[in-house]
Amino acid sequence: MRTAILCSDDAHHRYLVARLCECHIVTLVVTEPGNAQRQRLWRRHRWADYRASLYHSMRRRIFGLHRYRQRFFVSTESDRRPEREIVVDNINAAEVAAALENTRPDVTIVMGTSIIGKRVLKAAGGTVINIHGGFLPDYRGNNCFFWAMYEEAWDKIGSTLHLVEEEVDAGDIIAVIQWTVHPRDTPERLYCRMEKMAIEYLLRLLDDLDHGIALPHRSQPSGGRVFRNRDRGLRHEIVFWFRYLQRNVWWIVKFLSTSGKITPNTQQKGTRS
Repeated sequence: MRTAILCSDDAHHRYLVARLCECHIVTLVVTEPGNAQRQRLWRRHRWADYRASLYHSMRRRIFGLHRYRQRFFVSTESDRRPEREIVVDNINAAEVAAALENTRPDVTIVMGTSIIGKRVLKAAGGTVINIHGGFLPDYRGNNCFFWAMYEEAWDKIGSTLHLVEEEVDAGDIIAVIQWTVHPRDTPERLYCRMEKMAIEYLLRLLDDLDHGIALPHRSQPSGGRVFRNRDRGLRHEIVFWFRYLQRNVWWIVKFLSTSGKITPNTQQKGTRS
């Protein structure tokens, strides 16, 4: 089965490419870097969205979230490489549509790009699957793990595999990946854990598809909310972390009383839900 990948350039996107190359023939990888997405906001004079993107980039670097994600998504280098790799400023560029038409993938995987336009979606053909970091249909857009935890919607924290349509995070749902949430879990920790699980689950689905087993899918209910980067501001951060400290007061006291030494039996292990 021939596979194409449309993604950004973060650690989990590189992990996706490496894992797919290990298991399938990857005909094309198109990378739309996060910085290119941000610069396009500047050129289009979308100042509020640009400032929000810059704020979140700085926040992640200051608090070590970027390093955490890099450590979490460590993958071994494979001898198998994509047949073609291109880097673009815009995932909807004519170059991308032409590359997809030339390679004719059976399945196209999308992760972390801007919204896919009609021309590229048509050129992709076949089956187009998005790995969305959020529980659909309730949480669409950006920072969905944060918002689900902020609203204390504990049963709606997860990553979703779904078929791609032109609207934001629309299309039939293939699977929702969830894991038990513990008080000490943070949005970044849960996001990394469930995105990796979603990638591994996708690989199993692609293996089944390669052997003639159709993808399971169900129509996506209407409703939910689309969250933008600019919706998450400093006020929300303060409220979230104040609640987080309240939930974890026992653990904090235990941590301080042991000078930061937590014994193994205090660590909680999650189970697949």
